[in-house]
Amino acid sequence: MTTTPAHAIITKRFGSGFPTRAACDDVGVYEMRNQGAHDWTCYPQNGAWSGDLIWYT
Repeated sequence: MTTTPAHAIITKRFGSGFPTRAACDDVGVYEMRNQGAHDWTCYPQNGAWSGDLIWYT
């Protein structure tokens, strides 16, 4: 029997309240590089945009 290693996604909020997705993406690119994340995502929340950094393990 073989087992497959578990994979996880770790997220960390890098900001919220961005007026546009473009503003969120600009900060996401910077924070991803600065914190060594693999990716970022921006999503609408409470009438503005929020963003999370993503690490894949």
